[in-house]
Order: sequence, then structure tokens, then C-alpha cells
Amino acid sequence: MIDYPGGPCPPECEKPRKAKYKKWDKKNKEWVEVEEELDYSMYPGEGIFAPPFEALKYLDLEFPMGTGSGVYISLMFQLGKWGYARADVKHTIDVSPVYKEYYSLIMDQKEKLEGQVKNGFASLTQAIQDFELIDHDLRKYAEYLKWFRDLERAKRDLEEVKKKNDKPKIEEAEKNYKEKQHIIKAMFIDQVDAHTGESVSLRGIAPRWPTIIADFMDLYDEDVTDKDIQDRLNIPRAEAIILKTKNELYRYWKETFLTNIISRYKRLKQMALARKFSIKDTADDLVPIISRYKSIKDARFDMKGAAEATYNWSRLDAQAIALDEWEVWAWKPFIVKEEPFPNVRFAETPISLNEAGFNKEEREQLKKSGTSEISFPMPAIPIMDRHVRNIMKMIESDHGIKLSVKSVVECAQDINKRFSTPDVYSTRRTGQSSAVESGPRWEFSSQYIFLRIPILRYVLKLPNGGMMEDMVFSPMQSFNATQNIIIGHMLEIKAIREKERREIALLLGLETEKLGESGGITGLDDILKAEYPEFDFEEGKVKEKWEEKEKKEEKEKLNKFKENFENFKEKFENFRGKSKKILKKLGLDPLLFWYPTPYEKMMAERMTKMIQRGPGMAFLEVDQFLKKKAGVPGV
Repeated sequence: MIDYPGGPCPPECEKPRKAKYKKWDKKNKEWVEVEEELDYSMYPGEGIFAPPFEALKYLDLEFPMGTGSGVYISLMFQLGKWGYARADVKHTIDVSPVYKEYYSLIMDQKEKLEGQVKNGFASLTQAIQDFELIDHDLRKYAEYLKWFRDLERAKRDLEEVKKKNDKPKIEEAEKNYKEKQHIIKAMFIDQVDAHTGESVSLRGIAPRWPTIIADFMDLYDEDVTDKDIQDRLNIPRAEAIILKTKNELYRYWKETFLTNIISRYKRLKQMALARKFSIKDTADDLVPIISRYKSIKDARFDMKGAAEATYNWSRLDAQAIALDEWEVWAWKPFIVKEEPFPNVRFAETPISLNEAGFNKEEREQLKKSGTSEISFPMPAIPIMDRHVRNIMKMIESDHGIKLSVKSVVECAQDINKRFSTPDVYSTRRTGQSSAVESGPRWEFSSQYIFLRIPILRYVLKLPNGGMMEDMVFSPMQSFNATQNIIIGHMLEIKAIREKERREIALLLGLETEKLGESGGITGLDDILKAEYPEFDFEEGKVKEKWEEKEKKEEKEKLNKFKENFENFKEKFENFRGKSKKILKKLGLDPLLFWYPTPYEKMMAERMTKMIQRGPGMAFLEVDQFLKKKAGVPGV
């Protein structure tokens, strides 16, 4: 797990952290690895991530066999009833071979999982082979479409310059048009005309008229009469008549061939997408199976040698022991009840991406992915800030997963679902509609209770047959966290799961997708339209009119003032950030600059006397619940 920004600062300031991550180099148009020292201190108003002093406990509870697992499950259910979101972020199972019954049970399960993995690999391999066969034909027809597309573009370019009557450009366009039609006409001569007969094919007639093939290459589709051909090429009438006939046959073949290519390409593309989605679906089914398979380990798996087992206090080499280790995160918002107006902040919707805190580069990425504004309310605006960016950099540095800014929007939207309330009646008047997300509605607040619960379950079977189960919470901890820190934790959960998915994808031999780039499956028609906008795949022909592209110059004029203003704001914010470092080096207090931020600024009074009580009481509730379930006297 990564380290998170702690604070507020003052009284407690975090040391700078170094992070290695990849950054897009606009000049060279490539990803380059950079190393940066991140300022991890959260100044007043920038956020809070601090535990109450009493909210830290090492809890070791011993149970009769099976009771401890019941206590853990009861706690998870109870956290849900209290309104917490819960996530498992780490899990492993270690079994000693000495514990024969449990060892056999677990290893039998692992063998069954291994069989499922092998069968899944076989199905996956077959699906990949089918895809490769289809993809081979698809590439061939894609090449044909590219030739026809280039020819159609050259033809329309020639028509455009003829309207302007610019002779140098007309000559250049004619040359380009002839070059583009050369490939298709050569295909016609080799694969169609050559089979019409030795005496009537162009190759068969060439000995009589040596230039007939070159003359055929110079013909346009508009050359429809033998007189036009004779006058333009200055050739005998007999040759012109033959060329007229061949040109008519060529035009008919070209239209028919293009129609067949377009229809076949569409069918092949559909089949290829179906196979591709089949591969992805099979791989997705294998991910949880492989994940469970990898989580089960022999207790000797991580041993470095005999000394490790011999001198381990639990004697894994001699005792019948099973170890389960996992970690759970839980969080929910809270409001300081003593405030006269506890929810003074209200976020209007929709808001622009700039107001949400995204810089110019991030806004461009979001717009490409289909997000042009934030259409849902959040307690704290901006959503993206310096600390969320730092957390994303640390996630990439530690986990090797580069998250997109789209992931930040998705995490914020997941939070918003818990704030939303169900409609009174559905549009069909069939009664009350379902809630946006199950569970109690959250209070609209930027302050959160965050619980970190690492658990070690220790199962021991004694030589006399007795069994015991020990649950160690080491340590259980509660934090006061603001919205940006919660979004950071949600991003790390995404990264942990994506890392496991990518590791399994490498085992499956599949390329991994970029996280957050696509929110769903793109339709076939949209893919075809994006690849070849010149063709009508419904009719199987070239479009009469192409879609006009938006003029960049007009767009730049309309948005020039807005972009300049936003650039000024971003530069000013960067100046503020750099000013802190300069003040530190000069030995001055960086709080000389006041920063407009959405979180609590009055740390000395309100945080210690009012805000920290929320996480402290929540920790006490969990602690008492566990002790009560464990039967600890006096609870």
C-alpha cells in the first residue's frame, strides 16, 4: 500500500516523497519516465488525513473453532448497516502440510481450480486461433478498402481544383489520381481481364498495340466514348473502341468489387469483434479463478530455507497451522453535529471541468473520453487537486499502474451514488423506484471516517485433537479523512485490482487495455464510420457527400479568450505551489500564502475539539462490537 499525505500541516508536516512515473512528452510524442519529489504536506484547507490518538488498537481475540470467522462476517454486515462502503484490498491463504485435513481440503480446491484454468486456457487458445484466421482475411479486405478510399479522395481532390481552375494544382491532382488508380487497374488487368481470353485480353492485344496497357492506365472514369478517348490520347479509332469497352468493363467490375468488399469487410469485422469479445469474456472468467488459485499457498512457499521454518515461533514445519491474512478498508462521511448549520457547502450542478480542478491536459483527456462537464453534485469542489495528483503519481510509482483522469471522475460518481435519493415514483407509475445504490443514504459532507482493518486468522490443530482459532487485528485504526483522500484510496483499490488483472492477462498472453479509456463496447457501425468515413456500409458504396470536419481556426477564435484566462489561472496556481517550496528554503512559513480550498481551515480549534470526535466514536463502536461478539467480560 502507498503512503498517503498526512496532516494538517501544521502541527504535523509530512516529508517530501520521491515518485517515478511516466509523463507524456509533447515535443517527442512519447512517454518518458520522470522522477519527482512530491510535497506531501496538507496545509490548512487542503485536506485532512489524521487518526485520533486513541483510535489505534492491537486486538488479539481467541475463539472456539469457527467462531472467529463468524465474528468477522458479522462485523462486515454491521459496517454495511452503519452505512460504510467496504473493500478487501489484500488476501492470502497459507496452509502447513502437517495440518492434513485442512491441507487436503485446500489443495484439492487448488487442484480443481487448476483444472478450470487449464480448460479455460484451451478455450481461450481456440478462440484466439479463430480470431487470427478471421483477422488475416480482414487485413486483406482492409487493404482493398484503403486503395479505393485513396482513389476516391484523389478523384474528389481533382474535381475541387478543376473548379478553381488552378493549372499547377490540376496537374498535381491528375498525377496523384493516376497513381492511386494504378493499383486498382493493375489488379483488374492481372486478375480479371487476363481471364477473358488470350486474344481479347489487354496482354494478348499488347503485341499489336504496345501502348494499349499504358493508355488504359491513363483513362478516367469520365472517358465514356471512343471519340473522347481517341482525341485525348491521340490513338487509332480501333484501339479507342477496345479501350472504351475495357473501361466500361473496368467501371462495372470496380463498382461490383467495391460493393462486395464493403459487405464482406463489415461481416468480417463483425465476426472479428465477436471473437475478440469472446476472448475478453473468456479471459475475464479466468481472472477470478486464477486470482483464487494464486492466493492459496503452501506454508513452505515463502520459506527461504530450513532455518526459516525451524526458528519461526509458530513452527510451521511441525505444527498443523493455517494462516489467512487480509485487509479491509471501510469509509463513510460524517457531519459535526454541534455546528448550527452543519452542511453549509452546496455544490451546484453541472459544473465545468475547470471548476472541478482539472487542468488543460486533463480536460482534453476527459473530453476525448466523452466527459465535458461534471453533472453530479459533490460536497467539496474542486474534485481534482494537488493531493489527488500526488496520490496518482505514487500509485504509478509503487504499483506500476497509470490511472487516467477518467478514473477520478468515476470514483467521484461512485461517491455521489451514495448521496443520491430514490425517486418518489418511477416514470411508469408502478410504485417507488429503486435506490441509486443499496445501503443507507450518506450525509452530504466532505469529512469522512476511514477504517483500516488488517486481519490475521490463525488456525491451530493441537496434537491431542483440540483446535483453536485466533483473530489478530494488527492494528485496527480509524482516521479522519477528507474527500480527496477518500478518492485517493478508491483509486488505489482500482490500481490493485487492475494490477492483478494485468498480471493474469500476461499469463493469458493478452494485451492489456488502458484503464478508463473506454466505458463500454463500441458499436460496429461507429467503428466502421471512424475507420472509413468515405463508405456507406449499409448501401455498399461510396458516399456522395462526406461529413465536413470542424474548422480548427474558427474553434480557436471562439475559445481563445476562455483558454487564455484558464491558462492564466493554471499558471497562477503553479506559482502558488512553487512559492511554498521557495518559502521553505528561505526559512519562512509557507502559510503566508492563503489558499482558497474547500476543506476545514480552522484546525487548532475545530479539528481537535469537534471534528476528531467523529472518527473516535466510530472506532469505539467497532471495538465494542468485536469485543461483545468475542464475549469479552465488562463490555
